[in-house]
Amino acid sequence: MSFNIAAAFVGRISAGFIADRIGLVNISIIFTFIAGLSCLVIWPFSFTYSTLIGFSIVFGFTSGTFYSLGSPIAASILKTEQFSSGVTITLLIVGISVFGPSLASAIDTAGVSDEPYFTFKMFTGTVTIISAVITIWLKFSMKHSILAKV
Repeated sequence: MSFNIAAAFVGRISAGFIADRIGLVNISIIFTFIAGLSCLVIWPFSFTYSTLIGFSIVFGFTSGTFYSLGSPIAASILKTEQFSSGVTITLLIVGISVFGPSLASAIDTAGVSDEPYFTFKMFTGTVTIISAVITIWLKFSMKHSILAKV
């Protein structure tokens, strides 16, 4: 667990420095996509402690960008008068994630796989990849160039 926390600490700071060079939304897309891929590609095959630590480091490093870049992204999209309302709505929507474990548990009890926590891994990875795709849509609604610094 401490590997995840340490990696998240370094990842959140690194994301800010990298975002200064390539753009807030761009780094959010990259890090969110890597976090989702790590859930789909590394986590299901983490049968040893060392691979689980590897997953924890990759996921921890890339998953913290929402917390470090969420407010600056909202500030770049919204007007000053709308900022506080926009961040509040974003945080309320994040509250929906409380239902994620219950949904994954309901799928798990349906008996989709014999591997323990397989549905949790797939659910987390899929939802994270979907959020990266939504962020790509956000980028293209702001600027129509794939190489634009957003």
